[in-house]
Amino acid sequence: MEYEKGGSLLDGIRNGKEYLKEEILRMIQDITSGLCYLLSKGLMHHDIKPHNILISEEGRMKLCDFEFLKEIDHSKHTTLVGHRGYMTPEFNMEDGKYTEKIDIWSLGMTLLQILTKKGIMELSSHRNKYLEEIKEINKDIYDICELCLKENPDERISAKDLNEHVHKILSDFFRINVCLITSTKGKILFSKFAKESSKIYEKDIEEQISIILQQDVKVSL
Repeated sequence: MEYEKGGSLLDGIRNGKEYLKEEILRMIQDITSGLCYLLSKGLMHHDIKPHNILISEEGRMKLCDFEFLKEIDHSKHTTLVGHRGYMTPEFNMEDGKYTEKIDIWSLGMTLLQILTKKGIMELSSHRNKYLEEIKEINKDIYDICELCLKENPDERISAKDLNEHVHKILSDFFRINVCLITSTKGKILFSKFAKESSKIYEKDIEEQISIILQQDVKVSL
C-alpha cells in the first residue's frame, strides 16, 4: 500500500490523541465502508485492530495488513488468529463459526481503546465497566459500541447497518441552516448559523451584503 503520513490509529492511542465525536463517527464510516467492500467480495478482514488502520494525510481511515483475509464460509473455526484481546466470544465456543461479525466485534474493541486509551487486555477483562463510563460521556458512541459488542453474533450489527446508522447520526449532527458569503477567492466575508430558520437573520444578512458591496469587491453567494 502507499505510505500514509498520518500513521496508524495505534500511534494516536499511544500519543493520547483525543478525537471529537464527529471524527470518531467519520472514522467508523470509513472503516465500515472498507468492510462492506470486502463483504461484497465474499471476504472478511479477520484482524481489525488499531495497528491495521492507517490514517491518510487528509484524515481518512484505510484498512491494511490482509495477512489473515478469509473467505466467508461460516465454517467452524479451527485456529485462532490475531491478538486475543480483539477476538470475539465465539472463538471460545466449541461450535463458534467464522462470520463477518468477527470484524464488527474487533471494531467495537478498537473503538473502546480509542475512547479510553487503555491496554487491550485491560479492556477485554473489564469491558462492561468501560462501556458504562462511555455511556456517561456520549450516548451515541456508547450505543455504537454496544451494537458492535453483542456477545451473540446474530444480535451484533452488520457493517452495512452500522455504516447507515452512523451516516444518519452525522446527517442529523450537521443538519443546520447556513448563510455563507465569500469572496471570489474563497475568503469568508460573513457567515451565520441557525438551528431553526435562517429567516431571523435576513436583516443582518442584507446589511452585511450592503456593506460588502460598498467595498467594491466581487462576492459569491
